[in-house]
Amino acid sequence: MLSILPTVRPSTFPLIRLILGFAAVLLLSACSTVLKHPQPLAAKGECVVLVHGLWRSRFAMQPVESYLLEQGYATVNVDYPSAREPLETIAREYLLPAIQQCEGAVNGAVHIVSHSLGGIVARTALQDSELPKQGRIVMLSPPNQGSELVDQFKDWPLADLVIGPAALSLAKDGLLMTSLEPLQVNIGIITGNSNNRWVPFSDLPEPHDGTVTVEGAKLDEMDDFLVVDENHVSIRRNPTVLQEIVNFLENGHFSQSVIAQQHVD
Repeated sequence: MLSILPTVRPSTFPLIRLILGFAAVLLLSACSTVLKHPQPLAAKGECVVLVHGLWRSRFAMQPVESYLLEQGYATVNVDYPSAREPLETIAREYLLPAIQQCEGAVNGAVHIVSHSLGGIVARTALQDSELPKQGRIVMLSPPNQGSELVDQFKDWPLADLVIGPAALSLAKDGLLMTSLEPLQVNIGIITGNSNNRWVPFSDLPEPHDGTVTVEGAKLDEMDDFLVVDENHVSIRRNPTVLQEIVNFLENGHFSQSVIAQQHVD
């Protein structure tokens, strides 16, 4: 039997992705935060708070979570409504309680590992707070200098509905991105340069990971910086990235330290 399907123009694919992503967020009717413990013999006595990015849930951070549990870290994997609440609300009502939950589960340091928007959530939460016992932060592909994509799409009629207030606050000249103060904490940043962009008609300065530029991921106060051949999504599953996350949490630097190499040169 012959069926005739409507033709979908390639130019509509990004909009379809936006709508599907928004629908997925709405299906998350209840956000949850899950504490997990490693095997007792492997336990380090430290805990890591995992913070996902836009349109995601805690399941997006499962590759990182599983590896950290294997390495002996307890984890608190945060679910938050990334497209419904402002960044300040997410930081106050979701991340700060997760840090407290992590602190109550272990005697040692509490760290944060974030992806994308989650890095800005972490920076917002720690403007007036500190990580317990000299914890460290590893950010994966964070738009630390604001988002060129948000700048391009913020004036769309449905931008506030589809992208949400947290992502819209990533506008490069917006109040939030120009007012965040440097953090007094050990920070390592890993970002990608594989630019198979998921928004094909966007215009991002090279190099980038399809969503965040390499330069846009940097912070003045970062302690180490690493670029890998991954895109914005696949970076969360890369074995080298997972190893480097643990290297930084343990030592305060990556084994393939870009900043250390610059100091040597």
